[in-house]
Amino acid sequence: MMSHSRVPQEITDFIIDLLHDEPRTLRLCCLVSRSWIPRTRKYLFGTVKLNSSTDLERWKKAFANPLNAPGYHTLCLQLGCSKVAAAVSEECGWIRSFSNVVRLEIWSFYTTLLPSQVFNLIRYLPFLEDLGVTSFKVLDGYDNDDGAVFRPSTSPPLTGTLELCWVWGVETVVRQLLSLPNGVRFRKLDCTWFLEGDVRWITALVESCADTLQYVHLKCRTCETPPAGSIDLSRATKLKEVVLQIDDLDDILTAMALKTLTPNHRDLQQISIHVFVSGGERAVEIHRRWMDLDCFLAQLREVNSFHTRVIYNTNGKEEEACECLERLFPKMTKRGIIKVEKL
Repeated sequence: MMSHSRVPQEITDFIIDLLHDEPRTLRLCCLVSRSWIPRTRKYLFGTVKLNSSTDLERWKKAFANPLNAPGYHTLCLQLGCSKVAAAVSEECGWIRSFSNVVRLEIWSFYTTLLPSQVFNLIRYLPFLEDLGVTSFKVLDGYDNDDGAVFRPSTSPPLTGTLELCWVWGVETVVRQLLSLPNGVRFRKLDCTWFLEGDVRWITALVESCADTLQYVHLKCRTCETPPAGSIDLSRATKLKEVVLQIDDLDDILTAMALKTLTPNHRDLQQISIHVFVSGGERAVEIHRRWMDLDCFLAQLREVNSFHTRVIYNTNGKEEEACECLERLFPKMTKRGIIKVEKL
């Protein structure tokens, strides 16, 4: 059927699209019918993943010159692999020939590369829109240049999504991004942080994208020292959706980011709070601050017609968890402008 001339091209294309997450199946289909090869290229070679030295050698063999393979769009780098790290830092090297990349993913818990060396790669990616960075830490014994900032003469558009998860503090990454000559204009921020000092740097990132930012997803993992304040969203007036992921109801400071919303957020469509409810007793002060937030959002809802959802998970009784959340949002519950649901 795959090579049958009477099968309409649009049907074949539809089948290929359905199989986009099945690379092994697509390869087998290409072996059966050569006509599938051009149409599957965007799925088989669209994402270049360099997780090991074996991956690096295989991709180098397949594409000695990446400029001759324009179908790729995503580059994923595991910097914990010493050979991949060396290839990233190599001047005029093979990795830097992937100039058509629109999404770059960097991840590793330990690396010999310095942050400024990693971000030096950005200047070779003129079409880069999306960036994902998951914790990397410079190994002991190597100079740590957290204070060094790479300043290229030009910078990519960076108008898509920034995904940032940094166990050792987001300052290193944010400082590199804010130093770019053209700034950053992300439409979506997906940030996970662990340290009290991260609040200030994420706020700086939000403010730098204030004119373009439409979606914010904030996740706080329990800090050893609670932050002194909350992330400020007041300047990002083009926001359409705010999502907060909270480990525990006691983490009220993360939720307090919502209190920085103003009537100027006229485009706001939805607020979602993902929270774990253990069912245990909580301090009266924590309850009061949640109810203060409820009052604030209820008043803001009179000006901005956004939807509010609380999505909870629990290791206790579901009914008790649901009732607990409804008690924390009495005004919005009474007015029917909040939806509490189980994950």
